[in-house]
Amino acid sequence: MADAGPDVPRVPGRRNKGWAMLLGFWMVAGICRMWYMAGFFDVDLPGVVAKEYALTEDTMAFIVYSSMWEESNFAARITAIRETWAATIPHLYCVQTKTPAFHLPATSQTRTKTAPGFTMLMPPASQASTPAMYGIVKVFTESPAHKWFYLAADSSYVVPANLAYMVQGLDPDEPHFLGHPLVLPTSGPYSWPKLDHLTFNSMAGLLLSRGAVNEYLAAVKAGCHARCVSCGEDLRIAFCLRERGVLALNTKEPGTGRDTFHVFSPGSLVNNPRTNGTFDYTPANSEWFQLYSIWPIHMNLDCCGTYSALFHYTNAAEIRAIHALLYDVAPHVTPEATDQELRRLIKVHAKHVYSIFPSYVHPSYARVRHLLLRQLRIATTATDATVHVRPITDEERAKAGQVGVVEEAGSKD
Repeated sequence: MADAGPDVPRVPGRRNKGWAMLLGFWMVAGICRMWYMAGFFDVDLPGVVAKEYALTEDTMAFIVYSSMWEESNFAARITAIRETWAATIPHLYCVQTKTPAFHLPATSQTRTKTAPGFTMLMPPASQASTPAMYGIVKVFTESPAHKWFYLAADSSYVVPANLAYMVQGLDPDEPHFLGHPLVLPTSGPYSWPKLDHLTFNSMAGLLLSRGAVNEYLAAVKAGCHARCVSCGEDLRIAFCLRERGVLALNTKEPGTGRDTFHVFSPGSLVNNPRTNGTFDYTPANSEWFQLYSIWPIHMNLDCCGTYSALFHYTNAAEIRAIHALLYDVAPHVTPEATDQELRRLIKVHAKHVYSIFPSYVHPSYARVRHLLLRQLRIATTATDATVHVRPITDEERAKAGQVGVVEEAGSKD
């Protein structure tokens, strides 16, 4: 058959048509996925079962900020938080970190039936060094319906259900200030004479009621920041609240006297050194913590209350490991389980822990496994009228810095 000539268009063959259709399908699928990730599609379809959370969105606002500790790990930590403990709450607010090189992309994702919402808060340059104060004012101003406001450092693992348990029975419209309380000395190392034995909460995690935030804002309007000279955010917030008559509360577990807001990681708390040779920041090698502590410091299983709500100085891998043990492994643990059985259960239900944080499955880490898998509990209700917190007495404050570290084995529950 003669050639039709160059001016006659060729009709594509069936094979070419097939490839074109396949390519078009994948292009459309790719565009749809990008639109979905950007939040253009509403996935709240009638047939989709809504995800259940430990608490409602108006109960508590969770605000994570960069602690500036190893700031280059900010992105990894926020990703770990979003994939672990923040997946148990309706919405997470995150304050952008200070250094532009470590910024996360600005984004806001609406809560759907199957996934929590996320909002990146972008402080102006003038407030980049005070992310916690910026975050709480921003969220309170724009979302005043929240009853409680929790500020967590990005190096913290949080148990949201246990925070809700801690505040049950308290009126959120009254001023309440919770966390791990410490007292500043007026002489010696790490002293602040002008602050007159200020009682403050560690920046590992601060929990303020709506009433407390109102008092804080009133104090700020009255110029309290200028009177707290050279203060960090933890001191400034406590100082301003004290000017309004609001003091940090005793959050120790009633009956046992064990802490519930922890300034250190699980291994540091129970005196289980990491097995990979990395440095452990512990109460024993933190002079400032010993000088500020109100009560004896237990580096054993007496460290931690049943409904502990916070662990600090954790990296992204440990955040994932703690979450896996608490949520994936603990439901399968029986009262008679031995440590060997605990390690077997980790291998069955959270095998990735072996690679991401090997210390948690090392034979010498038995106390950490006992703590996370047998001693701690995740609260299932927060509607009881029982109040778990109380004022700190003057006698308790007077003993700050004199209590020391207790390192014996501690009792097992």
